[in-house]
Amino acid sequence: MGPLVDSSVIVDAYRGAASPAVATFRRHLIDGPPPATTPIVLQEVLQGARDDRDLAVLARHLSAFEPLSAPSYVIHEHAAEIFRRARRAGVTSATVDVLIIAVAAANRRRLLSSDAVQRRVAALAGVELA
Repeated sequence: MGPLVDSSVIVDAYRGAASPAVATFRRHLIDGPPPATTPIVLQEVLQGARDDRDLAVLARHLSAFEPLSAPSYVIHEHAAEIFRRARRAGVTSATVDVLIIAVAAANRRRLLSSDAVQRRVAALAGVELA
């Protein structure tokens, strides 16, 4: 199973950034297993499209990802627990980023992220990083 890829990595890859996360992402695209995505990551990436042509290219590339189901109420409740645990540890993260961590946990996926705060919260939640 491929890792759940956060939008931060996808955006970095499309901008041509060089980083360990982007290298891992590209390796999964080429050699497999395919990376996974979830509806909120798909939305974050697609809403960043500059124009219709860019949107079509992004949508085509995202179609190669393994789609994970939309988060259930149970996953949102788990995300709230993760958020509160991180806050008690002195770390504040965006709600969307914590939801992505909870989706990774629920699907037993490693998380591939370029976001340092998200990576720290994932570690606090016991989610393995890719």
